[in-house]
Amino acid sequence: MMIDVIGDIHGYADKLIGLLEQLGYVHNARTLYRQQGIERYLSVT
Repeated sequence: MMIDVIGDIHGYADKLIGLLEQLGYVHNARTLYRQQGIERYLSVT
């Protein structure tokens, strides 16, 4: 299983969404998910 680790993003939700989209995640207004594989992201605050 792959895990994408992302550092502190306080106050930058729009930047987080952009980064996740660059990593291949798809935003559907309710949640973020990946179409292929079972990768997950971990936000470290």
